[in-house]
Amino acid sequence: MSWYSDGTVSGLTASKIVTGVGTLFNARVFAGDLFTVDYARFYEVASVESATQLTLVDFPAANFTAVGSYSIIPLGLMNLSTTDLANRIAQLLTKWQGRETEYANWSAGTITGGDGAGKYPLTDALGNTTYVACPAKQKELLEANTLKDAVSGLYRAASTAPVASQIPVLDANKSLVLPTVGFLKGNFSSTAVLNRTLFQSSTANGVTTLTTIPNGSGAASGVEMWNSATAANCSALDMSITGAGAIIDSKAVGSGTVQPLILKMNGTEAARINTSGNMAIGGAGASAYALSVAKTMAVADSSGIDLVVTQSTAGSVTYGANLGSYSSHTTGTIANQIGVRGLAKANGAGGSVTTLIGVLSQVAAIGTPNVTSAIGLQISEIAIAGAIIKGIDSNISTGTNKWNIYAGGTAHSYHSGNFLVGRTADETAPKLQVGFANPVASPAYTGSVDVAVFNASGASVVHIQAPTASGLGFSSDTVRSAGYIGYTHATNTMEFRTSGTGKVYLTSAGNFLAGTTTENTTTGNAKVQSSNGIYLGNSANSAANVLDWYEEATFTATATGMTTAPTGTVSFTRVGNVVTLNLPAISGTSNATTFTLTGGPTSMRPATQKAVMVRVQDNSGAISFALATIETTGVITLYKDAAGTAFTGTGTKAVAAISLSYTIV
Repeated sequence: MSWYSDGTVSGLTASKIVTGVGTLFNARVFAGDLFTVDYARFYEVASVESATQLTLVDFPAANFTAVGSYSIIPLGLMNLSTTDLANRIAQLLTKWQGRETEYANWSAGTITGGDGAGKYPLTDALGNTTYVACPAKQKELLEANTLKDAVSGLYRAASTAPVASQIPVLDANKSLVLPTVGFLKGNFSSTAVLNRTLFQSSTANGVTTLTTIPNGSGAASGVEMWNSATAANCSALDMSITGAGAIIDSKAVGSGTVQPLILKMNGTEAARINTSGNMAIGGAGASAYALSVAKTMAVADSSGIDLVVTQSTAGSVTYGANLGSYSSHTTGTIANQIGVRGLAKANGAGGSVTTLIGVLSQVAAIGTPNVTSAIGLQISEIAIAGAIIKGIDSNISTGTNKWNIYAGGTAHSYHSGNFLVGRTADETAPKLQVGFANPVASPAYTGSVDVAVFNASGASVVHIQAPTASGLGFSSDTVRSAGYIGYTHATNTMEFRTSGTGKVYLTSAGNFLAGTTTENTTTGNAKVQSSNGIYLGNSANSAANVLDWYEEATFTATATGMTTAPTGTVSFTRVGNVVTLNLPAISGTSNATTFTLTGGPTSMRPATQKAVMVRVQDNSGAISFALATIETTGVITLYKDAAGTAFTGTGTKAVAAISLSYTIV
């Protein structure tokens, strides 16, 4: 008897159990046979448990955990007694007779016999029993055109007399089990639809549904279609359901080509997803855009359309939602081409709409992401030569509660370009230009101008209104409202401030207060009142009725006509054309008949000689009034009496302290 070595085996050094793959231990191996994997060590078989498992008498000395070849030497039968041998032959005959009986019953079976559906049990050499439709049942199925040409296509080898292992069978669960390699064939392509192999529910008036399910604990099933009779290199469409989702996948097998997914309606293309994953709807044709729509798109759901881009890794999102229209016409005229149109329309005889919004732009952050810039609505210019470009074109007519632009938020508004109100002619320099649309002659601006107000009549008005006080504030780099011009309603007063402190006030009576808020009515309601004086520049103005000069100063006067040159400090005040001198007392020993005081500055010099009265002393005599002249050179000439007599050349002579006034002109 030959050695048995079908299939392969695996085992462990620490175990007596040998596991077979593709073996028939229960049909070919007996206790007492010898088992070996290396033909150097042999182990006696203790028992056979199944077609794929046996147990050795001793633990093997060699480890053969990997699947490998083996051999079994049939020695068990040599040690059997006549009785044991007869029993084994009887068992084999019983098994054979059982299979013959099953085969006979199957061959003679009826369409309603066996399990009641024409299926009879058949047991193979390994003891596996499978329910198989009897010939009569198969004939019924074939004549009903439900499995036309199917049986021959299920055979693994073309034969007019297939063996049992080539025939599809029904298992205990009434499932049709196909051979390991086989095809379910039929006429699926006949021009006449009713001549094709069809699937139909056996339930009268029932719905026919083809369903695929996984086997055992599997979690996926599906259908895959190829465009080639071989699966080596072709295009494939896979429709499957897994634990991760329902999938429709156009893919390539081997070096095949990935095909686009096309949805047609009555033979006309309605939508397409190209091999780049871009979608076209309405016959637009696949393009470089993620979504192209060739027809009007409407949303019936009240939630509208959400365009969301999720960026879960570091990188850049160029456009979250890019809606627009694009025209590539080289000829012809396009009346209106609109990138995005937001239309909210309320239609009905009754009911109410609280808020009607054409376009709503919102930007939000969930959690605490690091967002550099958040923009609700951004409008970027596209240069078009000769075109009027408008970022926002609003045409809301005048009426109650109607605004062209309404900003209800509390955040500030920023406008980097010039802001024109009521006019289209840009004067370039002023950032804010308000007034008549295009005045006949606008002034040319030089330097920095922030606000310009125009009026067609030639007068410009800036109007600021508030319940209690209103004004204009001016800020420096470091101080808010350092300068201020304001109006207080309660006192009907205009106020001017610098460094945040009021300096000048214009009262309701028309009085001008400088450096004080107290209006002095005892001055006869003087129109100009100052707590700290009024400064006039020391420059002359030839116009009449102009107070043009105010000066307070001193100079050192040096006396001549004495043995020494005594000096004194002279103070003077000039108001307009009037000069007032405050002469100090200066005296000395006379050595000449003349007496002068020199050193007068230009601002106190008259245009012509002026005569004034002073108090002098001659030759140690008494002090008396005498004549003095103010020369155009600023020299003051003194005399000893009112007649202009010269001094005595001896004794003490002096000028007493005195104030005197004269005019410059």
